[in-house]
Amino acid sequence: MKKLITGILALLLIIAAGCENNAGTTEPAGADTSQGEWELVYEAEDNQHYHALYFTDVNNGWAVGDSGAILHFGDSGYSWEVRESGTESDLNCIHFSSKQRGWIAGSEGTLGITTDGGNTWAWQRPREGSGGSFTDIYFTDESTGWLVNNYGKILHTEDSGVTWVSQDSGTHYALTSVHFLNSEKGWATATNRIVLITTDGGNSWNTAEVNLSLPGGTLFTDVFFIDGMNGWITTTTMASSDSRVTYSPLLHTTDGGESWFVQASPPDKWLRRISLVDGDVGWLLGMSGLYYTEDGGISWSSRLDSGGDPFVDICLVDNLHLWVLSYTGNIYKYAANAEKSKEPSTESWQVGEKWEYGQQAIWGDIMVGLETDREGGQIPRYYISTYDLRSREKERVLE
Repeated sequence: MKKLITGILALLLIIAAGCENNAGTTEPAGADTSQGEWELVYEAEDNQHYHALYFTDVNNGWAVGDSGAILHFGDSGYSWEVRESGTESDLNCIHFSSKQRGWIAGSEGTLGITTDGGNTWAWQRPREGSGGSFTDIYFTDESTGWLVNNYGKILHTEDSGVTWVSQDSGTHYALTSVHFLNSEKGWATATNRIVLITTDGGNSWNTAEVNLSLPGGTLFTDVFFIDGMNGWITTTTMASSDSRVTYSPLLHTTDGGESWFVQASPPDKWLRRISLVDGDVGWLLGMSGLYYTEDGGISWSSRLDSGGDPFVDICLVDNLHLWVLSYTGNIYKYAANAEKSKEPSTESWQVGEKWEYGQQAIWGDIMVGLETDREGGQIPRYYISTYDLRSREKERVLE
């Protein structure tokens, strides 16, 4: 069992980082960000595995993966080219602060920096991060950023990555994600189910333990905050030995991360990324599909199915444009249609809305909640409804 968990953890850390680009542009009046056109704009032509995606604007994007693989996309992803990286390291995470300046990090403590829009990359291995693999990177501006790795290390720079200093995380467990609202307030997650919180740019990190009854083998994968109080953590239960576990908990906080509770989550055993454009509207990326909410994560509906090619990253440039990356390197593009009505019809639903439940095909929004069985354990229950889980008497339970 230990070997199984170790193997799954290694895989989780390989693809544990990517895009958290969520620019705050104004949504056109009447726009419905849940409806629009999905399109496969890039179909992978090699045998590479990819881990992270980042678009600097609605036209220009990047995908990175194993063995130094870098793809550059233009024209919203319709055109592409392979960029020579100059490294053979596996690349796990990417972040740009502008069209010209960006960073890529990965295995063996490898860090790449570009100042010319990715035409060239300068590579280094910061001494402070030696011995591990970088799992996530985040910059709040062109100078100030943080790196985390699988040995519990946090690195900080104030000169665009030329030099780095180590910050004390207080843990040796693998750090899977890092997110900052500004140069002072940030969060990080670790595989031992703790949340690290800083209010002084990482000079000090405080530990908040998540005291919840979660399925065995649950690991934290991503942390995202929409403001100083409201945040979410995605998880995976791929390491669980309990065959009854068919979902991954989604955690939510309303007090800045000091305490957490479980929200409803789709039936997906690996939730990868979450990003909200405001307090209500947002997207949740799972290994099996992409899900959408209009009530702050109380309920979720499916918007795109992975088709067996696991999704690994999502990138929002603004409220109306987003891209999804699969493990094999396929890129899906979405653009919202501002003219569509708020209430979707079955004729306008996109791929992924048809869920298979046993032998029965069901069209509609399906959500999963936790209920307690006779032995005191938590098991998922599925619902089909237009109501949220707090109106359970109005929902049809699928036994």
